[in-house]
Amino acid sequence: MQNLKLILLAAFFLLSEAFAVRISYWAYDKTGGLQKKGKYEQKNGGEIPDDKEDYLIQNIGTWSNHAYTAEKTERNIIVVKAVDKTQTKSGATHLNQVAESLVRQHIPKEKKTEEKSEGKKTEEKSEGKKD
Repeated sequence: MQNLKLILLAAFFLLSEAFAVRISYWAYDKTGGLQKKGKYEQKNGGEIPDDKEDYLIQNIGTWSNHAYTAEKTERNIIVVKAVDKTQTKSGATHLNQVAESLVRQHIPKEKKTEEKSEGKKTEEKSEGKKD
């Protein structure tokens, strides 16, 4: 019986992953890397709903006044890149933070995470009332 529960739980997680697309933010630091010739600073941005993928790719330029582009890689990861290159690592990190903020402004995080946290709050409140 427990094996069946474990299999069902694993299947549930695999299915839930199928409906989300990973997102990553990249900005170029001209002085980064081992030889100081420049490199991309990368930030993992979590996931966005699968149905918002094309919406993001088509509109990121408009939202950012063409400061960012987005494309999907072969590994099904959406990469949001800053068009401008910066002189420092902190500048590239800042560009990645701005990009993430911009995406989250137009595509909020999935509701299932919010619903779970709200469910816990409701349970805590109801437990408090029982005492």
